[in-house]
Amino acid sequence: MRFLPEAATAVLIGGLTYYLLNGSYYQRQGETYVVVQPPERSPAEGMRVLDYNGKRYYVQEGHYYQREIGGDYIEVPRPYGL
Repeated sequence: MRFLPEAATAVLIGGLTYYLLNGSYYQRQGETYVVVQPPERSPAEGMRVLDYNGKRYYVQEGHYYQREIGGDYIEVPRPYGL
């Protein structure tokens, strides 16, 4: 698909940009968008909780996550000062 409809939502998961449309995930490859497997939306078991500067982070293998209201985890940049 060369263009995605405006209804497609861009989401950043694990540092990669995906486009969500009607329950399918797309990624740009060259000049087209292709359907890809749904990305892993939550960190695997073994993550640790870190409360820092008034915010809660989940840390696993050097990656930092925060939990959205809907329960999904999103990867975030390492907090300044850590």
